[in-house]
Amino acid sequence: MKRYLWLGIPLFILFVLASTTPSVAQTVTPGQDDERYFPETGHTVSGDFLFAWESVPNPELIYGFPITAPFQDETSGRLFQYFERARFELFPEKPPELRVYITPLGYLIHKKATEFPSMGSVPGCRYFAEAGKSVCYNFLDFYNANGGVAQFGYPVTNFQLEDGWIVQYFQRARFEWHPELPVGQKVKLTDLGKRYFQLVGENPKRFIPTPPSGAIIENNPILSLDVRASMKYATTHGTDEQTVYITVHDQKLQPVADAQVSVVIFLPSGKRLDPIQLVTGKNGITSTTFSFENQPPGMLKATVIATEGELRDETITFSYIWW
Repeated sequence: MKRYLWLGIPLFILFVLASTTPSVAQTVTPGQDDERYFPETGHTVSGDFLFAWESVPNPELIYGFPITAPFQDETSGRLFQYFERARFELFPEKPPELRVYITPLGYLIHKKATEFPSMGSVPGCRYFAEAGKSVCYNFLDFYNANGGVAQFGYPVTNFQLEDGWIVQYFQRARFEWHPELPVGQKVKLTDLGKRYFQLVGENPKRFIPTPPSGAIIENNPILSLDVRASMKYATTHGTDEQTVYITVHDQKLQPVADAQVSVVIFLPSGKRLDPIQLVTGKNGITSTTFSFENQPPGMLKATVIATEGELRDETITFSYIWW
């Protein structure tokens, strides 16, 4: 059910992307209670995503403000949050310094177009042999001043004309040249987060502002569910009992009370137990305990489905019977 986003990217591109992922939150371990509300867009950034956002010197310039709350992507199963110029993805199973992945929106969104010839390594330019492209003049100054390869990745194109401007795509950004603006402000970053959000057809309701944690606002919509499940024991006997714990959250990681939960148990013998129907409490949590007898060694699997109105999410959890 859950697939990594880069599966469709050619292997040589994957190597480049993996080697140049921004070093977000490299020296800190984020606390899950840390959050910041942005009244500019009405959304909150918290935990690993907040540490990633704050890890660059000028996050308002590089990433922009959040334009959605965090939500679970239906295709990849990952937690996403869109910003004006970026999309963050969460990999909670990875070490703290690698948990937040900056989606390569420049690579994903760029179109083939007529490019200016490569300038090579003439004065004022830097040629990237890894990409076969050059970055030059004010674009190169901006690139170097704001993180270079570590922040923006390698260039994907040379200069090209698009939307009436001279632009250049990088793996995680698009630079625009605006000669009408004052000196020092002539290079702008395209709002790729907004563009990609619309390009892939995300739910526009996710733009609806969400309140800060602790605030009570009536009719705050639940746009998506995130169900998590785990088993009490990693291993058991062939005749034993096991408990499945379930939590259900919404797109803002707030608990969903009264969500309907169905748990189906698959035993190593091939037997499937009758579905267990549950309802989450006010903290979005529920659990069930079941027993079994004379099971052979093997995998004990629970499929968990949570629903709230027309919303639905599914996950799987495992344990093992060893003896």
